Amino acid sequence: MKFSTQSLFSILRGLVVMVFVLGLATEMQAQKRWRVGYKDRGFSPIVEGAVLIPSNTYDLAFNIDAIFGVCAGPWYVGGGVGLDSYESDLFTSVFADARYCFVLGDIIFPFAFLDAGYAIPVDVDPLLSGGPMINPGAGLKIFLSRSFAVNLSLGYRFQSMPLTENDPTTSTTTRTNWIQSPNFRLGIQF
Repeated sequence: MKFSTQSLFSILRGLVVMVFVLGLATEMQAQKRWRVGYKDRGFSPIVEGAVLIPSNTYDLAFNIDAIFGVCAGPWYVGGGVGLDSYESDLFTSVFADARYCFVLGDIIFPFAFLDAGYAIPVDVDPLLSGGPMINPGAGLKIFLSRSFAVNLSLGYRFQSMPLTENDPTTSTTTRTNWIQSPNFRLGIQF
């Protein structure tokens, strides 16, 4: 399945609208979180690791991200860097991260997230080049103390890895290789 940049932006717009509408619908519930006393304001770094299950080209991949952002009530906005290992190919990604936390309980809070950015190859394979990356998903934030939480989430990562192909009968061509990866993420948030 191929995705154009325009279709990715359409998906991204739809996800942003969906999170915004859900956020408005649960804004009253967010008031409960402030009464409970869990961290909901200020700087809050996140470290996450993920197991990725790519749909093509690779059998298995791993990812680790460091995200630095700010909590503002139910919203979390930040930026991050990551390292992606697709078997023998390494990529580093730079991305923006946005999350919305739904308040339904006292310790466990569901959240929706969206990461969007760009991945750059780190290894020396001259046939690979960088491309856009997007990773929407949802999960649970489980507070173990008032300022420390464990995040468990599921996402679906789209990442472009253009491949240069040398065909002896024709000239060199570049084709876009979309890696689509369901992923399970485990992280800690301070």
